Amino acid sequence: MPDGNIKDIVSEMARGVAGVWMVTLIDSDSMVLASWQSADNKVSPEGLGGFMRIFNSAVAIFKQSPLGFSRFEDIIFSTTNIHQVIKPIAESSCFLVVSAPRNVPLGMIRTACMNYAPRLEAALPGREPSPRKDGTGTVVP
Repeated sequence: MPDGNIKDIVSEMARGVAGVWMVTLIDSDSMVLASWQSADNKVSPEGLGGFMRIFNSAVAIFKQSPLGFSRFEDIIFSTTNIHQVIKPIAESSCFLVVSAPRNVPLGMIRTACMNYAPRLEAALPGREPSPRKDGTGTVVP
């Protein structure tokens, strides 16, 4: 049973990590499902959606390569000014994307993503949350 509205969960997550510029949930077709942004944000969630479409294609190609991995936990882009963390959720049917300035600790962003991903999965219409798995793929109770 879903434990909240996607937009409310995204907003709660954003308020829990001081300094975050944007938290967005985007589906694999680059549709923005929910978004929160601060006044300091410089990238529109819709613009990020286009980037995610390109990113999603690159991930699919990478997974099919002989060196590819079957599953990503999260993907981190860092520039001199920004951290951008992308966490695939719901078996990579959606992506949780967090953008923040470099002075926001990356560990806080990753922890928030990990903690909120199950709630966001549960709130997706028609979806049961994916089982938690350890690094070897074993379901963790």
